[in-house]
Amino acid sequence: MNQELLTDLELLNKFKQINFHRLDNFFSDFFIEYSDSIEIRHLNLMEDLYKKLKNAPVPNFSRFGMKQFYHREFYFDDEDFFSLYWDIELATKIIKRNKLKPEAVPVKYLLDGLTQLNPLKVQSCINFTKVNPIFIVAYDPHNTVIVIDGNHRVKAQELKRNPYIDAYLLNDTLSMECMAGDIFRYLYAVHTNATLLVNSIENQSYNGNLDDLLIKL
Repeated sequence: MNQELLTDLELLNKFKQINFHRLDNFFSDFFIEYSDSIEIRHLNLMEDLYKKLKNAPVPNFSRFGMKQFYHREFYFDDEDFFSLYWDIELATKIIKRNKLKPEAVPVKYLLDGLTQLNPLKVQSCINFTKVNPIFIVAYDPHNTVIVIDGNHRVKAQELKRNPYIDAYLLNDTLSMECMAGDIFRYLYAVHTNATLLVNSIENQSYNGNLDDLLIKL
């Protein structure tokens, strides 16, 4: 998984060169392999999400002004991938609206997701006398969390041998809300639902109620 924290101008240049997803092979393989094992209503849900995804407009990031977005890419193989973008300013508003309180999170659980760190920014964070809480979102398909704001602070805490860092944790619903457009919510829903459906087939002891767990948009 690749990750980046980008300003609006960087995003505009990047969006001219990339697509947000390439999942045609993924969907084709998914339906071929699992169509006989998945209930019709669940297949219809996936097909509906796929259609919405294909028709979703590309976000007009130029209207946002100078904002920060956190970007991460997810690869199924060498061909199929998708990108998610979280709006950091929107995440801040959601945290305030919901009156979330920071929690002490073990730094060691966050280190595997840190990539593309700037050594100068890490050093700057080491010199902080006060460390602001980082932002973490739940990422259910991988049963993990993602640091969308504060990656350099996490690394700095590790280097300073501090075992914990304060963090605001946004659950699955709040994570989707602070994404930078509907296209990313559809992509997240596709990944979540595909993971749940495959797990329900391959894990014979799976007792989850799929109709309650599957994301419907």
